[in-house]
Amino acid sequence: MKKLLTLIVVIFAIVPMHARSTVYFSVSPTTKVTFAPGNLQYQASTNTWRFAEHQYDYVGDATQGNVYANGTKCDNAQISATYDGWIDLFGWGTSGYNDKYPYMTSPTATDYGDGDKDIAGTNYDWGVYNQIGDDPAGTWRTLTKDEWVYLYELRPHALELYGLATVNEVAGLIVLPDNWEIPSGLSFTAGMGSGFSTKVIQIFGMCK
Repeated sequence: MKKLLTLIVVIFAIVPMHARSTVYFSVSPTTKVTFAPGNLQYQASTNTWRFAEHQYDYVGDATQGNVYANGTKCDNAQISATYDGWIDLFGWGTSGYNDKYPYMTSPTATDYGDGDKDIAGTNYDWGVYNQIGDDPAGTWRTLTKDEWVYLYELRPHALELYGLATVNEVAGLIVLPDNWEIPSGLSFTAGMGSGFSTKVIQIFGMCK
């Protein structure tokens, strides 16, 4: 069984799952993964990668978002090689490999890592090339396009295992694990029909 990581703005990937984990998501008939605890974040001034503390944390811009560094609101628009805040919005394949740095802002798609191809498992993949927090390089990876299709459309009961919701005032998509069982007394509306009107007050630590 494998373990998987995601980001709010960029989407992430897979790793060997810790034996104690019983939460998993099928991304092919033979591969199961688990998601990272939060969005991927990068600090250029220290060349540091980490995961957000919560799934609903995101950097945003000068006014939107909920991530701070030393008491100052972080802002993706301040992206640079020396920025001492955190960013979580990256160009495709900007792991740092082959001079494709996470603070790149080129408008030309071919300037980025491997163009529009899947980068899972390559050095253009953020988790493959970099240490993230205490996890060594190669622990995490992005999913392939086919794996995302399988997760949302082809795994058993796929259409029942995701839905829109608002968590801590942040609108997003909740993706549930294969073995999800709703706690007694709660309800969940699958699919996109309800919009973000469903309010989730508490996070159920599904991916720990």
